[in-house]
Amino acid sequence: MLDKIIFPSKKDPRLVIIIFLLMYVLYALTSPSFTRNPWQFIAGFLTCLTVDILFLKFYKKTPLFPLSGLITSLGIFLLVNSPLIWPYILVAALSIASKHLLTSNNSHIFNPNNFGLVICLLFVDHNISVEMANWGGNLWLVCFIFAFGCFIVYHARRHFLVFSFFSAFIALAIFRSYLSGLPLITILTPITGAAFHLFIFYMISDPKTTPLSPRRQVVFGLVLALTDTIFRIYQQKYAPFYSLFLITALYSSYVSFSRQIESSQRSHAKI
Repeated sequence: MLDKIIFPSKKDPRLVIIIFLLMYVLYALTSPSFTRNPWQFIAGFLTCLTVDILFLKFYKKTPLFPLSGLITSLGIFLLVNSPLIWPYILVAALSIASKHLLTSNNSHIFNPNNFGLVICLLFVDHNISVEMANWGGNLWLVCFIFAFGCFIVYHARRHFLVFSFFSAFIALAIFRSYLSGLPLITILTPITGAAFHLFIFYMISDPKTTPLSPRRQVVFGLVLALTDTIFRIYQQKYAPFYSLFLITALYSSYVSFSRQIESSQRSHAKI
């Protein structure tokens, strides 16, 4: 049975992401500031793997090892904040389903974690939230995770996107501070939080839902930062997640439209 399963290669860049996320999980399980428990992790983990395996077997009929489901389960455990267990199950099921069902050009449209999280924040927000800062004042840990995150995005060739977003976020934060009169340090507080790190090093670096070329990555990062800033100006607590949801949908539409134009031009050229 095992010889029929297609396992990822040792050079698969997602393996590095798993190490990155596992460090967070270990910290979350041992740090009182995260208020997570093992049962929440198990619920999300089993849901992700089960739903992913079912889709791979009966929908795509491909015996792939559910590595994507594993990665998604780690992200869900870290991002979802709820005293209950069922929100972790719901976000997990929605995340994996979106990866298989909401596709365009043979690729999923939304980052799975982002989709499941945003849908639940919109419709069951009284039972779920995202804790935007969960480090307990551990500055050294923040620096270490940030450095490791930089290594990951460079390894995945998504550093142009991440650094363009981060640079634009800082510049727009200075602009917001000037307009609002709030201290810059207050506006920049999110960058020290776990959710922000997961967002920039795990969500927006998703190669399936973001551009490949450096130039397009820069444009994507700048537009994403601007959209995030607009949401923040209107006091939207979950601005980065809503921004990514919107921009990935628009980017997927743009890619589909561009390919249709190219296909039409090739057809006319043959006539």
